[in-house]
Amino acid sequence: MDPTASSAEFFEITVKHGKHVHIVKCSLKSTVADLKREIEALTNIESGGQKLIGLTKLKGVTDGMELKSLQLKAKPKVMVVGTPKQDLEALRPVTENMKSLRKAMTTVKQLSEEVSQLRLMHEDLAKEDSAKDSPKAKIAAAEFSTTFLRLDELLTQQLLGT
Repeated sequence: MDPTASSAEFFEITVKHGKHVHIVKCSLKSTVADLKREIEALTNIESGGQKLIGLTKLKGVTDGMELKSLQLKAKPKVMVVGTPKQDLEALRPVTENMKSLRKAMTTVKQLSEEVSQLRLMHEDLAKEDSAKDSPKAKIAAAEFSTTFLRLDELLTQQLLGT
């Protein structure tokens, strides 16, 4: 904001953030970016992360626009939505943990689908096994069955935490 401007060139904007209400003194030549910097100083919400609700009904407002061009009401009020820097920093580890958790959930889902397919193969082999005459086929089917049952047991133990 321009401190050399006369008082007639200034107006006040009421800024509400959560339970807090701030009065920001603005020059008619101030831009939206200037207002956002003032709001950042008051709320600790980075200007790029601010959503200003109720500032104007105009569409396509950019940071470089002067406030006087926004057709503001006589006593403009704006509500700021955004997360303060310190909260973003506190959330960062949780956000990273959530990414890891989602990745693990995807892996478990894929593994579950593969085990379901193996279970169907195991059931099919069990049905067909008695009809096969080849000793090698019976040995291979028995080995598959034993290995699958071991895998199934391990997965059950992991899921039960034993």
